[in-house]
Amino acid sequence: MRQLVSAKMPDKRGIIRVFDKDCRYLQQVLRLKRGDILDVRIPNGSLVSMQAVGFTKKYVELKLVEGSSKSIERGISATLLQSKQLLSNDEDIASTKIGGCEYWLFQFMTRPQKMDVIIRQAVECGVAYIVPIKGEYSPVSAEKDRSVRWNRIVKEALQQSGSSVATQILEPQTLEQSLEVWRKKCCECSKDVYNTNKPDLTNNCYSFILHEDPEIQTSLFSKITVKPKKLALAVGCEGGIDAEELRKLTSFGFEKIHFNTNILRAETASLYGISVLQFLSMEFESWK
Repeated sequence: MRQLVSAKMPDKRGIIRVFDKDCRYLQQVLRLKRGDILDVRIPNGSLVSMQAVGFTKKYVELKLVEGSSKSIERGISATLLQSKQLLSNDEDIASTKIGGCEYWLFQFMTRPQKMDVIIRQAVECGVAYIVPIKGEYSPVSAEKDRSVRWNRIVKEALQQSGSSVATQILEPQTLEQSLEVWRKKCCECSKDVYNTNKPDLTNNCYSFILHEDPEIQTSLFSKITVKPKKLALAVGCEGGIDAEELRKLTSFGFEKIHFNTNILRAETASLYGISVLQFLSMEFESWK
């Protein structure tokens, strides 16, 4: 089901008034009518069911559906009866997983138009975290601040796809910074980050680099030995990934993989790679 991403929390009556572009989206794109039920993602990350109860030329009025709930991955639901708790809860309760697995995309920054496509497709696929990396081969144009545009793309893709995952896109950063983010999530702490840190398989974390070298014969079936809780994929930009960057990634625990297919554009490679990892995770019990 398509959804609305709201910048506002429901008021004490369980009401949200939707103005401007979001109002036009509801009326002209979704063709919402009085009484229709809509999924709404509110600022604390919850996905709640709301009903269209009022229409004017300036706004659409939505109300939390009494007695109904929209469960999300961590077992937290939002209902009108829970509205006081929902409105005061600061805990991050957004769903980050599909089928029990959280997906990360470490994307070396491409030209702006391609990067926009990559972000949109990653959101539609349910990637939890997109980490833009300022790589050695990233174009100069990648240095411009595009956070406003990217956040708009994330919002539109969430609304169009109805994804249950509240995708987050991090600020562009160096490879070292991005690996530190991943370490905090999945890896054992160590003074020598690049030599001794490996994925913590007790947390079922796996990380891979999509590489163009056909000599790489790594089989994902042999590498994923327990059902993953987190899967990360690093994908290069148009010029690929620098040799030193590859060394840092592999020293950190990322493993090179190569799909025996045609040469893929950067925006196709990220979509293809995430899709393969999702299939392996979702069908783990079938093939293992």
